[in-house]
Amino acid sequence: MSDATRRRRGRFCHLVAREIKDLWYARAMLLFLIIQSAILGFGLSSAIRLYSTASAAAQDNPLYASGFEPVPGIFSPTLGGLFVLYTLFLPVVIIPLISKDKTLNTQALLLQAPFSHGAILAAKLLAGLHLLLVSLLLTLPAPLIWRLLGGHLPWAELLLIETGYLLYGALVVTVSLLSACLFNSAAGATLCSIVLLTFSWVIDFARDMHVSSLWRSGTMDCYCCVGFF
Repeated sequence: MSDATRRRRGRFCHLVAREIKDLWYARAMLLFLIIQSAILGFGLSSAIRLYSTASAAAQDNPLYASGFEPVPGIFSPTLGGLFVLYTLFLPVVIIPLISKDKTLNTQALLLQAPFSHGAILAAKLLAGLHLLLVSLLLTLPAPLIWRLLGGHLPWAELLLIETGYLLYGALVVTVSLLSACLFNSAAGATLCSIVLLTFSWVIDFARDMHVSSLWRSGTMDCYCCVGFF
């Protein structure tokens, strides 16, 4: 590896560290993590209480008791709030990574360092992924508490759930950075990202209701639409 390549990698690592430090110094990130901790704690306590009440009624019924699984009963309700939290609050944390550079005109200074536009965006994307990893690390106490209470831990299913939230969080980070590049104001970029992410909910809703099959079959007339909604 040449000295020039080492210097470029060193400058890029320093840029990534700068973006991560800016995230940690922002009040929005600390507020985001506090809200997430509160949501996870409330979701876990509620799920354990409901799961215990329902499972107590199934002690004398082995067939009914066999249907109790920790993933739909404990971990899905506990982690379900992350979906809404990522959609509504994560763009507020990610968008200032670009909007603040536009306001303070620090992007021109970064280009003189020299950093390309791709390197700057890659550093901001890595900082956003760092936030996602920290967010997912905060979910680890939930399965540990469940294990201490004597519950069973399905590691494969838990890994699948965490991977799903990581992928959705990466989508939110990418959409937020795109919106911040398109709009000069942070408010406009936040509104754009929330609208785009809400549109993904519409796609899921249409898929679950088999809208595409109705459209292809030609049976989706006005009466069908009224009955559908």
